[in-house]
Amino acid sequence: MLKMLRRGWYFGSEKFREALLEKMKSPESSVHANQARAITKYHDEREAERLLAIGLSQLGIHAEDLQKLPKGSAGKIAVATVIKQRTSVTNAWLAQHLNMGSVTRVSWNCRHIF
Repeated sequence: MLKMLRRGWYFGSEKFREALLEKMKSPESSVHANQARAITKYHDEREAERLLAIGLSQLGIHAEDLQKLPKGSAGKIAVATVIKQRTSVTNAWLAQHLNMGSVTRVSWNCRHIF
């Protein structure tokens, strides 16, 4: 069941899928690019938050302790790398939520450390 959900973006019958596709084709009810980006951004941020919680839990780190850790700590970089690989959240989002300092260092750390 989950495998099927990962491949598609809807949950329902084939008739429901066809109705959704038909709605998207009509100009008056089509999903505009900005709306699609907003939906994707919302989904990716929720997924990034979920992955962040899992990563911190696995490392035994509490969110409130992130400020105490060095900005380039291996744990933060590992979590950031996983989130970058699985979502499209920005480096700014990662820097803010993981307290990693400069946005440019997020990419550099994720590329060069792991």
